[in-house]
Amino acid sequence: MSTAATPTTPSQLTSDQLTVIVAAFSGLVFFVVIVVLLSIYRKEPHCCKDTHGDMDAPPQYYSSRQTLVGNPCLEQTHDNTHSQSGQLFLIGLPSSYRLPTLESPLPRLPSYESVRKKDRQRQIHMMIADRFGLNGSILTEPPPTYEESICHSIEVPFDILGSVIDAPHPQNIYPPHPGTELTTQSESLSTVSKMMQCFHFIVEPVKNITAKLKESRKREKNDKREPLEENQLFIVELARDLNRVCQRSEVLGNIWKLEDIWPTPLCRAFILEWASLLESKKRPMQSDGWPEESEWREQDLFSENEMENAKRTIINWTKDLRAQPEQSVWPGEAVAQVLEDLQAAWRSRNMPNLLTAMELLMWVLLTQGLDKEAIPQQWLIWKQRTQKIGAARYIPHSVWDWISNAAVEISLDLDTANPDLLISNDEKKMRCGFERKDVPNYHQRFDGWWCATGVEGFNSGRHYWEVEVGERDFRLGVAKESALRKGFKSLNTDTGYLTLRLERGTELKALTVPFTALPPGLIPRKVAVYLDYDQGQLSFYDVDSRSHIYTYNESFNEKLFPLFGTTEIIKDLVIKSPGSKAYCLCPSLCLWG
Repeated sequence: MSTAATPTTPSQLTSDQLTVIVAAFSGLVFFVVIVVLLSIYRKEPHCCKDTHGDMDAPPQYYSSRQTLVGNPCLEQTHDNTHSQSGQLFLIGLPSSYRLPTLESPLPRLPSYESVRKKDRQRQIHMMIADRFGLNGSILTEPPPTYEESICHSIEVPFDILGSVIDAPHPQNIYPPHPGTELTTQSESLSTVSKMMQCFHFIVEPVKNITAKLKESRKREKNDKREPLEENQLFIVELARDLNRVCQRSEVLGNIWKLEDIWPTPLCRAFILEWASLLESKKRPMQSDGWPEESEWREQDLFSENEMENAKRTIINWTKDLRAQPEQSVWPGEAVAQVLEDLQAAWRSRNMPNLLTAMELLMWVLLTQGLDKEAIPQQWLIWKQRTQKIGAARYIPHSVWDWISNAAVEISLDLDTANPDLLISNDEKKMRCGFERKDVPNYHQRFDGWWCATGVEGFNSGRHYWEVEVGERDFRLGVAKESALRKGFKSLNTDTGYLTLRLERGTELKALTVPFTALPPGLIPRKVAVYLDYDQGQLSFYDVDSRSHIYTYNESFNEKLFPLFGTTEIIKDLVIKSPGSKAYCLCPSLCLWG
């Protein structure tokens, strides 16, 4: 048993998902900023409420001027203590001038740049406080002029010609600031109001980003579309012709209006496939399916001559279509419902393109004598016969119901189970144990591979069952009645087994000879097995995505038994009962997923 890690399948981000991610990230960043600001505010409640900082201490450039004019360290010899403002010096003879005695050096005046820097810091502080409503309605006063500051001060000017008289200390040049009242007003604002302003500050930028992303995506879709290649234009014209003739075919408008543009290799494969069908009036030759997207740019699937002949065949057929009146072909109610389902699935990005809608309408036009209500089912049978791997990325709702309505009750046969397997009492669950049980060695019992079959076999009709599988290993399918079950011989088509196998959690394969490797994107967690004995088809589907995985096309001539295998020791392999299926009454795309 392997212990490799389960890989994760890479997925591409859609534009809507990218929009949601950008918006969520922006909101997270703004929320962190708000939390940081609020934490600072709670630690220092008055940090954002006073627009001019500490009003008790004058700014540096005022303090320096006062210190220079009225420094108490300098004494004044002039007796006129009642001198008016502006009388700073007494003029005398130059010979009588003398420097005052300084006990300390003159203060250093602030530079112009430092003053402007503090002003800018104060303005930024005010803007932040106003933005979050921490100031309320603050009426700021302009700083006093030089003359006003002289009037409010009681400085005594110095007389450098005589002795120095005592001068009082400079007083604060600013009038009392109503800081207490402003603090009370700002604290009266409710917390709810502040938080609403913060949320508004977060939501508005997110709305702007979303609107810009939508606008850019629309502009890119309309203005930056690359010119179509010849094969793409051919598909567009074919969709226009089908839409003109068939009723209830509005879904094709998404193709000829260039809303659904197919890759060029897919267009080439579609043209050749349907040209083959038109030429032979039979099923086209079997293939392994459309090329994978990674292979489209590496392969030249067909020659130019083959493409020209195929286009000529389809053009001749469309000439007959153009001769018919508009909206003259009724596709049938079953097909009309499927078309609505496909359009809804395409718009919700559950399917990559509208290839299925084109095929269904061409089936309607090519099978005039066929029962129109059975066209969706016949289309699926034909699709699985011509494309064994991934025939349908999305199976329409009505077709899926037709498949699952063939559900049968499956129980594990204890007489065929490997002795190492642990099987539940209801015979619906199994996993590997740690001890080998002592059981009778019947000829139909597996003693090598960890497998078991169902009790009942099938030799006619349609049969459907669902299985919940493990994440690392499973084996599902059918075993022919004559298949050998002893030992470790390969369980493939040569030995009578038609199975789907997952190994080491990453390798999904159909056990043909040689085995057929399947893309990792098709690995399921809940598998639907569908046996159409009369049509000779055994198909596997992913229940969660309702998509096709693989189909065996054989001619059955003996009884077939459901086969189950696992090497899981923790997670059970579970067979679902038909009663556990949730039936949906939605007419088209299921509203409940």
